[in-house]
Amino acid sequence: MRALGLMSGTSLDGVDAALVELRPRGESYAFELQRFVTIPFEDALRRRLENALPPQAGSVAATAELHADVGRAFAR
Repeated sequence: MRALGLMSGTSLDGVDAALVELRPRGESYAFELQRFVTIPFEDALRRRLENALPPQAGSVAATAELHADVGRAFAR
């Protein structure tokens, strides 16, 4: 079975994607990394993410917009 994991860490550099092959092994699984890539955030999105962090004042509206925009970055 193959699985694709996506995440973005505290570096705010982009979306990290790891494709792994999983095989049952006893009561667990063995896995092998097939491919890994970081897809950078667009500059404007990264700046907005940085500006949402303390000590800057944020807002619920800005956070909601960022949530949707980061979701779109993951979808791409």
